[in-house]
Amino acid sequence: MATVVIDTLRVSRRLRDAGASEPLSDALAATLAEQATTGREEAVSKADLALTNRDLTAKIDTLEGRVDKRFLSLENRILESENRILAAQNRMLVWTAGFALAAVGLTVTLIKAL
Repeated sequence: MATVVIDTLRVSRRLRDAGASEPLSDALAATLAEQATTGREEAVSKADLALTNRDLTAKIDTLEGRVDKRFLSLENRILESENRILAAQNRMLVWTAGFALAAVGLTVTLIKAL
């Protein structure tokens, strides 16, 4: 990163020329210089952002994979349940048809016996 150089004397003189008192103009110039030089370790570069973006993208991809697996597992469980229900319905249909045939046979037999 480029180094920022603040001419505090020039800043202080401009502030005094604009009507600020000497202590105020000196304090403002010193504060401006201090702020320009401190906290540079905390400044974020484009490379920092790109690295963070890659890390976050990888984490999101991992989470998406886990969510996809869970949804697939749930879909499979639902399909298995639906298949068991269909099989039970088919068994009930077979038994119902069997009882209906037996009832018809019994009815025919009773009518012939009379």
